[in-house]
This record gives sequence, C-alpha cells and structure tokens, in this order.
Amino acid sequence: MTERRLGPPPTPARQRANVSAAPVKKTKDLSFKIDPKVHQEMKITAAEMEMTMTDMLLQMWAEFKERHPRS
Repeated sequence: MTERRLGPPPTPARQRANVSAAPVKKTKDLSFKIDPKVHQEMKITAAEMEMTMTDMLLQMWAEFKERHPRS
C-alpha cells in the first residue's frame, strides 16, 4: 500500500476561516404534520396559481394577520 502524503498544515488565518460559523439562512424550516389530502389540495392550488407552497403559506399568513390583529 502506498503511503499517503499530506501537504503542509494550514496557516493560522486559514484555520480560523475554516472553522468559522456557517452563513445564516434566510429561511427556517417549518415542521408539522398535515392530512395527505389537504397537502395534495394545497400543492395543486399553489401550482394552479403559479406560486410555490411557501409563497402561498406566506400569503395566507399575511391575510390571517390582517383579519386577526393582535391586541
């Protein structure tokens, strides 16, 4: 078996860059269970309206907040 040769170790500046935090996401996952029939209906409706399910959910949320303002 041939010996694997590694290159020189990274410089301190490169080490810090390598372990820096991951970039902040602009979105966050929502995780909830929904009836498969409702999911299919929502997906079809979003497609018919030429929008993503995410965009449809955001629009629904905006309209909900308008109808039900916080005190």
